[in-house]
This record gives sequence, C-alpha cells and structure tokens, in this order.
Amino acid sequence: MNYIIKNILDFILPPLCPVTGDRVESPGLLSAEAWESLDFIEAPICHHCGAPQQFSGFDGILTKTGIDLLCAVCLTDPPYFDSLRSVWRYNDISSQLIMRFKHGDQLHLSRSFVPLLNRALIELPATPSIIIPVPLHRFRLLKRLYNQAGILAHHMSEQSNGRLTFYPNLLQRHKHTKSQGHMKNEARKKNVKNAFCLSDKAPNILKGKHVLLIDDVYTSGATVNACAKILKDKGQAARVDVLTMARVVRDF
Repeated sequence: MNYIIKNILDFILPPLCPVTGDRVESPGLLSAEAWESLDFIEAPICHHCGAPQQFSGFDGILTKTGIDLLCAVCLTDPPYFDSLRSVWRYNDISSQLIMRFKHGDQLHLSRSFVPLLNRALIELPATPSIIIPVPLHRFRLLKRLYNQAGILAHHMSEQSNGRLTFYPNLLQRHKHTKSQGHMKNEARKKNVKNAFCLSDKAPNILKGKHVLLIDDVYTSGATVNACAKILKDKGQAARVDVLTMARVVRDF
C-alpha cells in the first residue's frame, strides 16, 4: 500500500533536484548535473584544518611534519579543534543547497548531505564517540524552528550503529550573537567570544572523550573554534574534531 501511495504522489508531485529541476528518484537527492557542479575538497589538504592546498608559488605554503602537512595558518595560530574536514568548497551551488536546507525548510536534503558527512568521518585521524551540533541561541531556534546542524548530527548518530552518541544539549549558545555573514575574521572572533556554555552534566559526559562537532559551513573558524575551546577547557574533552558540509576557501 505504501508503495502504491508513493507512486501516486510521485506522479502528481514528482521529486525534483533542487539545483537543476531534473526529476530524481526521491526527494532530497541530486541530479547527475548537480553533482558535477559541486566542488569536492580533495587531497592535498592541511592535516589540521582541512584547507585545500596547492604546491605552486606561495598559494600552498606547507610544512611537512612527519607525514602530516600543515598550512601556514595552523603553524602560526593553531586552532583549538584537533582536525576539521569539509565536503565541498562553498560556491554558488553548494551555498544554494545549504541555504535551502538551513532557511528553506528543505530538510529532505539531509538524504544527500549525511552520506557525504559519513564519508568524511572515515577520513578523520581518530574515531569519535560523541557527536554534538553547533547550537543555536533559543531566540534564533524559535524563529527557525530547527537547528540544521542538529538534524545532520542526529541522522549521523542514527546511522552509526551505536558508535556515535548524540547529545544535542550539552553545548549551548547563551549569548544571542549577531549574524556573521559579512563580518571579517577578527569581528567574528569577538562576536562569538563567551557565546557558548555547557550544561551542568556536560563535564561528567565529556571528560576524556573524543567529540565530533557538526556545523553546516566553515568560514573563518571562529564559531567552531570557540565551541572546541569550551568543550576542552570546561568539558575536559580529550579531542574535538569538526565536520562541515562546506567551507569558504580563500585564495592567497
């Protein structure tokens, strides 16, 4: 019966790719043309922050430490998180998808996002046991009605066969910060300073654990860095790794 109903609905309202408008097998999936327009981040990358690197001129100044390649930024100002990986470069297509998921209520896009995050998870240097989303302030959550990072983290936990325990409320945003869309790096750092806190039970859960932090986009790193700092300093987490769907990549 469910199969028949699905076929009827697909005939009346066929599932379409959100990028190209082409028909796809089910809601949330992307067409082949859309996949080809996405810019996946591949090696070589910085072992620490995951930034894609080049080996020509001054664009990819790397220092080799053992087998780990580190970018100039991580050498001079190491972030608090231990490693970070992103699926795509932030471009016109990836930003369109993320904005539809984040602000357009197209939550079915998680069907395309989560498998890619799970693939990136395998590439992390170590295996986490706890998964936490970057939180929204309660005012923003009331306005948006859902936390996009929380949805991704929840689905990843569900598909982990018990390997990742989902804790949506251990990390909290108690400061209502301004939108960071047009801020420069230093302004972003100032904006999120002291913006996060931990629940009372967090230290008992986090102490000595390896945490995976989930967000949608990495821009300057100010937000995930602030989260990683409090998870380590106050929660005494042993390690914090970060996964995001996309990252802004600047050419220097």
